Amino acid sequence: MGLFDNVLGSLMGGKVGDILRADCPQEVLPALEKLLADSEAVKTITAYVQDCMAGAADLSVEEIMNLPFKQAVADVLKSNPQLADHLVATAKNKLGL
Repeated sequence: MGLFDNVLGSLMGGKVGDILRADCPQEVLPALEKLLADSEAVKTITAYVQDCMAGAADLSVEEIMNLPFKQAVADVLKSNPQLADHLVATAKNKLGL
């Protein structure tokens, strides 16, 4: 199993919240908690990151903003654009994307 597989395994194993919280700016943390409270949103983001790792998608803020989220999650992202920035930065930092 490669490094990316190990990290992604950790993300999927329930540690995604811990990893995302670790370097999260204080002002973004409430929005992040709302996102993490929605298990479907977490699954959607995890699947997207897997696609990025496989080369089937490009990691970008724009792509995250356009993922098929419930309206409440989409609203959180739209009202907190720094959240999408944080998601992308964390994926790039932790997974080398």
